[in-house]
Amino acid sequence: MGPADDTRQRLVEAATRGFAEDGVHTASLLEITRQAGQRNRGAVHYHFGSRTGMLVAVLEQHLDLLATRERELLAIAQAQPAEDLVSVVRALVLPAVEL
Repeated sequence: MGPADDTRQRLVEAATRGFAEDGVHTASLLEITRQAGQRNRGAVHYHFGSRTGMLVAVLEQHLDLLATRERELLAIAQAQPAEDLVSVVRALVLPAVEL
């Protein structure tokens, strides 16, 4: 991973926190940039194009994690007896709750 990738990842992590704490529309992009250790005010627009682009990056990261966890839990559920609906429900619901 190069410096640009590191910066992008730090921005995604800072945006995740900022969006969670202040909301997507009210989180300060300047504060997100600062939290990511960037002094360049244009970093968000350079890496994502817009607030919406940054939100998409945040969601993509979390959707990847959610899908991975869901696959793990579904594999466990498939090893259970067919009538064990609790395992299937747990596999589908638990990843979203953990997020």
